[in-house]
Amino acid sequence: MIETLQQGKNRLCSDAQKRTVSFIQSQMTENDAFIDKNGNEDLYYTSFGLMLAYVFKLHTNITSTERWLNQQNEKESDLVYLSASMRCRMLCKLLTKGKLYFTLSQLFHKKQKLPDITAYPHGDNCSPYAQFLLLSLQEALGIDTAKHHDLWKSLSLYRVNSGGYSNVKEHKTASTNATVAALAVQGQLCGYEINSDVDYLYSSQDESGGFYANPSAPLPDLLSTATALFMLQCYGVTPRFHADDFIDAHWMPSGGFCATLLDEHCDIEYTFYGLLALGSIGHF
Repeated sequence: MIETLQQGKNRLCSDAQKRTVSFIQSQMTENDAFIDKNGNEDLYYTSFGLMLAYVFKLHTNITSTERWLNQQNEKESDLVYLSASMRCRMLCKLLTKGKLYFTLSQLFHKKQKLPDITAYPHGDNCSPYAQFLLLSLQEALGIDTAKHHDLWKSLSLYRVNSGGYSNVKEHKTASTNATVAALAVQGQLCGYEINSDVDYLYSSQDESGGFYANPSAPLPDLLSTATALFMLQCYGVTPRFHADDFIDAHWMPSGGFCATLLDEHCDIEYTFYGLLALGSIGHF
């Protein structure tokens, strides 16, 4: 993912890179954390901000960031925030120690137990999105995932007959988020081999180059587009349509990216997705 973000950064011209850096810095607080859409420091948004800080080689006071992270424990029983916290802590190591030290430390660090989790996306610990987060968290903690192929089998309850996945059991309509999550789990556990659900994701791209969150969404959005393009890249599939113009339309003069063409404000999360989308199409 970091390599894809770097590819996205490299596709920006010099002036665009300067504007994007300026926007990223504007989202950073005195605690070296990052703000959400409402201007409040947020663990989830900080995970995106730190990844962009690494890609753009921005100066960050990691001691300040880690001090702030240690004050966020009340949110760490929520799977989404627990995953964000783990990502933040890993990025802090990456930013301070460098890629080689980080890689070696991940290979040889002691295995940890999965913390108690009381809150899951959609209130379901078996949904594709929850399983994707859990699998990523287990890998980060050094927990063996080789024997967890039953996770992939359990996702069949979320598969839609017409193709793709939903985060709701036996739902009749697939969503891009759930389909990407399920394909990510399959790729991690079984290898990135093309299958009918990859074909579904491929065929769901709009002529604009974007992807809808679900069939009832009013217009394509950058999050769905970035994650879908990234997953197609993982499976080695070239998208049906060029997405350059779609992505460019979501880049604002401030240097950040917005969620949809109806939005006028940028945030650090969608700036991450903008770079991810750019990097994903840069590989084709």
